[in-house]
Amino acid sequence: MYAILAILPIALALVLMTAFRVKSGASLLCAWLAGSLIALSMWKMDLPHVLAFSLSGLIRSFDVMLIIFGAILLLNTLTKIGAIDAIGQGFSKISGDRRIQILIIGWMFGAFIEGAAGFGTPAALAAPLMVGLGVPPFAAAMASLIANSTPVCFGVVGVPSMTGFAAILPGVQALPGVSPAAYATQLYGTVGLMNMCVGIFIPFIIILLVVYHFGEKKSFRDALTFFPFCVYAGACFSLPYYLIARYIGPELPTLLGSIIGFILLVGGVRAGFLVPAAVWRFPGDAPLQISPAEEHRDISLIQAWSPYALIALFLVATRMPWLPFKGWIDSNPLVIRNIGGIAGVEYSWKIGNNPGLFPFLIAAVLVMLLYRIKGREVSSIVKRTFGQVTNACIALAGGVALVQIMTNTQINASGMESMTTIVAQSLGAAFGGAYPLIAPLVGAFGAFIAGSNTVSNVMFARLQFDTALYVGLPTVLICAQQFIGGAVGSMICVNSVVAVAATTGAGGKEGQLILSAAIPCLLYSLLISALAFLLLTMGIQWVA
Repeated sequence: MYAILAILPIALALVLMTAFRVKSGASLLCAWLAGSLIALSMWKMDLPHVLAFSLSGLIRSFDVMLIIFGAILLLNTLTKIGAIDAIGQGFSKISGDRRIQILIIGWMFGAFIEGAAGFGTPAALAAPLMVGLGVPPFAAAMASLIANSTPVCFGVVGVPSMTGFAAILPGVQALPGVSPAAYATQLYGTVGLMNMCVGIFIPFIIILLVVYHFGEKKSFRDALTFFPFCVYAGACFSLPYYLIARYIGPELPTLLGSIIGFILLVGGVRAGFLVPAAVWRFPGDAPLQISPAEEHRDISLIQAWSPYALIALFLVATRMPWLPFKGWIDSNPLVIRNIGGIAGVEYSWKIGNNPGLFPFLIAAVLVMLLYRIKGREVSSIVKRTFGQVTNACIALAGGVALVQIMTNTQINASGMESMTTIVAQSLGAAFGGAYPLIAPLVGAFGAFIAGSNTVSNVMFARLQFDTALYVGLPTVLICAQQFIGGAVGSMICVNSVVAVAATTGAGGKEGQLILSAAIPCLLYSLLISALAFLLLTMGIQWVA
């Protein structure tokens, strides 16, 4: 009974979002209210602690809110000056083969936008670019959705995974003899490794579906002959993605991995590496244009790419442990103590480490100044950005506040364990050692409903951590599955599907898009489960 009560707030949010189509922000605020009432009435937690942990959640979510705002503000600013259009037009110069165009734009450029802005923008930007080049709208939408999976795990400067780690950090700190830094290093490295092993084949799955559904012969043959190039395209991104996650950290795998991957992929195409001799086109396609398209009239490709290139350099310089900048940032946190007047409830915020402020916000302001964007246009950009991020910020605030309450309800007068511990015990009793089979599916389900890997990690990361502890499985491995599952669920999340359908002219086919991406989503999740069982048999020394 108590396990049902403990999971009720999350269930309420899911029902509101699915059955009643309430936005995630309002749904998670209702979930926070329900969780607070249950903590007060059933767990006998006192009101001051409920308010203190709620306020703590709000403060913790502010760090991520700034990142979301800064990333979207920069994207909107670059869109205003024509940089995004210039980037899109530049893609048509690389190859006339539709399969290559789909991989460059849907897979690589989509990954770049995920690393630069995230939060539903990659598919909504990449798909219209493909349609503009002549790819059928449904094919472009489907390819963009499936591609928006592997890159999402670390997303915009590591937000999804770092938010998930913040959710489990109190549990990690309670583990005897475990260093949170060592734990984070192994966790992010495991996420990168598992994602690389499966993500390397995502380009082939995309091309397989596109060729089968939209090719003249309705055959897999044109995809099979393209398999070596697809694996190369997958490796161009996935390999640096893993190495950066393992040796640098969670903030740069997607952004820097996509830049490296783009250079390698385009270089391979120009050199003819693994490129089939026959150029593949859609039935009834326009004649192949071999002359380069004109660049955007106001901005060159170098100018268009330069803000993100400088951002990548800044992030690398400030995240490398052997350079002085990282030590300075880490040594000057803002510590908020006794939140809500409760001793021991505190939060340490490294302001200089927030990419939303440094460098996204600064970059957006510099672009506005350099391109002399007028005050009224600046106001319009800022207003639009606020409109885009408001719901996500409300959802984060409600979700993090709810998780703070659920994970701290052991501070009560009833003598019961916390809500998350009780739910974890129930899941552990039901699945036991087979729990890795469903761990990524839990994350995918959260993203499907909430429309965000970040929100999925906020809701479920601590639950998965506690379940792993109860069952006796490595918490690092199960949490890695949660982070990856949340990313995989982005393929079919309702928000992304609606956005990509609207921007490609595929409106009314949202159900078909979800079904077309559902099989790759399930396959990805099952392969991650299989990898988890394989890693368990290899005798790896887990941190915890």
